[in-house]
Amino acid sequence: MTTSANNLWLSLDQLATSGQIDLLKGAARFGYWPFEVLEERLREKHSRAVFVKADVRNTAGRQRFQYNELIYCERPSIQRFNDLVRSKRIVFEFLMSEKEGRVRNHGYPWRLTGEGFLTELFSLRVKRR
Repeated sequence: MTTSANNLWLSLDQLATSGQIDLLKGAARFGYWPFEVLEERLREKHSRAVFVKADVRNTAGRQRFQYNELIYCERPSIQRFNDLVRSKRIVFEFLMSEKEGRVRNHGYPWRLTGEGFLTELFSLRVKRR
């Protein structure tokens, strides 16, 4: 989901004055994330992160990796997170599945829409190679 409604009329609404991101169905709010909770989770889960880019090839039935790049990141910014949500570069996903009549909840992740936006989330970024 983004700040534009999808085919189920689900969208995100982010007003700086409200201090939260609302989850909407049409005009009705049915969930929200306060900025301070999002910021706390960002710092808890991603205060420091390393991202590795690699090429993969299959040789004799085994995967081989050629590591090309490492990006070390620190200090995620809630302001940058909000900017990325507003610009539709971070999206929210419901991950659920149904099998044989049973529904399973796989979580509610926020996801960057492209690897190029990764560095926009963090205040400190060090690229190696």
